[in-house]
Amino acid sequence: MDFYTSCLRSIRPCRMAAVMLPSRTGRLLSRPLAALGLALASVACANGGVIEEPSGSPAASGGGGEDGRGGSAGDDDSGSGKSSGKGPGGTQSGGTPGGTQSGGGSAGDGGSDQGGSGPGSGGDASSSTGLSTNASSSGTGVDCTIDADCFDGDPCTLETCDAISGCAQAPIAAGQLATTEGAGCDGVCQPDGSCGWSLYERTFAAGQPFSRRALGEAWAGANAPPPRGILAAETIFNRDALFVFADDGMTYLRVDGLWQAPLVTVDAFAGIEATDIDCASAYQFSPDGTPFMFIKTSAATRRHWTFSFDAANVPSLLYDPFDETSGGDAGAPPYGLYDCDVGFMYQTAYYVDSATPWLQWWEGYNGNVHMLDYISYVWTAYGAQTASPLWASMPGGPAAGATRDIYFDAGKIAFVAP
Repeated sequence: MDFYTSCLRSIRPCRMAAVMLPSRTGRLLSRPLAALGLALASVACANGGVIEEPSGSPAASGGGGEDGRGGSAGDDDSGSGKSSGKGPGGTQSGGTPGGTQSGGGSAGDGGSDQGGSGPGSGGDASSSTGLSTNASSSGTGVDCTIDADCFDGDPCTLETCDAISGCAQAPIAAGQLATTEGAGCDGVCQPDGSCGWSLYERTFAAGQPFSRRALGEAWAGANAPPPRGILAAETIFNRDALFVFADDGMTYLRVDGLWQAPLVTVDAFAGIEATDIDCASAYQFSPDGTPFMFIKTSAATRRHWTFSFDAANVPSLLYDPFDETSGGDAGAPPYGLYDCDVGFMYQTAYYVDSATPWLQWWEGYNGNVHMLDYISYVWTAYGAQTASPLWASMPGGPAAGATRDIYFDAGKIAFVAP
């Protein structure tokens, strides 16, 4: 073993000494004490004097990853030893297979990471900070003392401060809760890095739990709706057609799993102002019958609209809209007194006879849930949302009063909410 190799091995444990500092998320970040490592190296190599690690010689080390964002590769032909991670600065030794790297970058071919504040682009790290992300952190080079120095006002990025490499940023993964930076996030982070809403789903049966996805994941692809600002959503039974009304004035239609070109709501649904839509509920009486959709709006008056659809899902106004008023039926919604909270048709079959269940109309008003059974034609009042059969008191669902609308699709009820 030559003199340089002996000394380099003697200082490696020293360079990995760490001081523990609190991070923004409550975890701990490692800080290599390069200065201490060099001081101890002076003692270890006293016979040869103080040495410095080579910075670019073949078969020695990759170029210094001193800023934690990756150094250049070593020149040894038998291994590349590249540094590309977000770990705090530390040079990377030997580009040969089996070499180890002291920064948090990705391992050289056959190498392993020995620490750092997070994984590099291809290596496994022994410690990680922050929420799960879609990509590795990238250093900004901005000087900082604490994590707050790095905050950029975006609730869907996670910023951390490294005393050596400066600020580092990483996107928070889709579906994960955002931070409270800036104006905060009324929902969760989306695949595009923005803040948006969620789609909560559960099988419509007692005891079935909720699942939750970012709306941008559930409604993905070209022509998909925005993951926020949704007014109402509803399916047409047995057509695999989902209509989504948004506050950008557009209606989004998904047919057989593919989103079609968006429609201007005031053109497609004649007479309706897009931002007035509260709820939508649709059903089809028979296989060869015409689907109908009831749309509830609120503006100067609360109105009920009825549209029919042709085979290409093109809507036509069937009846002139009328002002909603309560009929006084026991258990019925308080029409005319409140805006519609949620509404959908739970259709499981076409009409067969007066004894065979096929359709239920669920609506929510003033925080309470009501259901009309299309066999008995009797309304039932179920009380508060979360205690109703829709939520069934199951954990993990949307908060009371937060749901923008509900629809039934592929055997599940789906809740659009932050």
